[in-house]
Amino acid sequence: MPGIKSIATYYPKNRMNNEELAKKFGFTITFLLEKVGVATRAIADAEETTSDMCCSAARLLFEKNPELDPSQVDLLIVCTQNPDYRIPHTSAILQNRLNLANSLAAFDINLGCSGYLYSLAVCKSLIESLGFKNVLLFTADPYSKVLDPDDSSTALLFSDAATATWLSNEAENSIGLFSFGTDGSEAESLMIKGGGIKFPFLGKGFPLCSLQGKLEDPFLRMNGKKICKFVKKTIPDDVKKCLTKNKIDIEEVDYFIFHQASKYLIDSLRKELNLEESKVLCRMLHSGNTVSSSIPGVLQTILEEEGPGKKIILSGFGVGLSWGSCLLY
Repeated sequence: MPGIKSIATYYPKNRMNNEELAKKFGFTITFLLEKVGVATRAIADAEETTSDMCCSAARLLFEKNPELDPSQVDLLIVCTQNPDYRIPHTSAILQNRLNLANSLAAFDINLGCSGYLYSLAVCKSLIESLGFKNVLLFTADPYSKVLDPDDSSTALLFSDAATATWLSNEAENSIGLFSFGTDGSEAESLMIKGGGIKFPFLGKGFPLCSLQGKLEDPFLRMNGKKICKFVKKTIPDDVKKCLTKNKIDIEEVDYFIFHQASKYLIDSLRKELNLEESKVLCRMLHSGNTVSSSIPGVLQTILEEEGPGKKIILSGFGVGLSWGSCLLY
């Protein structure tokens, strides 16, 4: 059965603590701990790229799994919305940097906080349909490079990390069925407007403005109220849909790993679904919201602490707006 063999997580060494943010924005330490759920955030170096972070995660993965032969990796996927370059795909850069076989397939997936779920589904499908045997799935979104440092709605939450997941056609942690959803009508609730094809930044001999004669915001902007409303309205039903598809009762699930958006949202989902507090994992105190890396980062700890055989619901949600859930067993 296709499943997860191992996960490794890399956090940059630089840290941003609550004291400096509380002083800057006027929040209390208590609010930052009890509502946001974060004490410190990892921040990538100024010159540290997405592929750099993925390479660091890969080194950790290979170190803990000496039986994983890099030459036997036949599929490489990078899930990121902040690639090294617009062209080529970061997975091609990573294939070369990790000295992986030229015969492997490599591509990127452009998704944020729901990205790990979508990427798992793609990996599972390709293992089943095309016979891939050893898959490396990377998540990395150094949001610190696209945040406005003066915007409290994002500066308090986001943090940098990269994860590497080894998937195989022979794994003890099997991947079950998925549920998905998308609502593009709310896309502007979480968006970077400037820098794409619609509002490109021109350079080298051209004014720094868009082709439409307007300079759009180059930073990530988030409407927190709309995101909270979307999560509370959508995710409990999606989790129930996923449980039904996998023919499992909610009481049978050992753990629920939601995207680590904020402690407030995780607590809200736990209450809405009437879940035992011990079953809902919130482990963002020293990691923050690491976008597509948040779910695998938590999943790594529970798999290493308790081993295979646990029934775990994974649920991601965010940019798009998009969402997805699946069962790991």
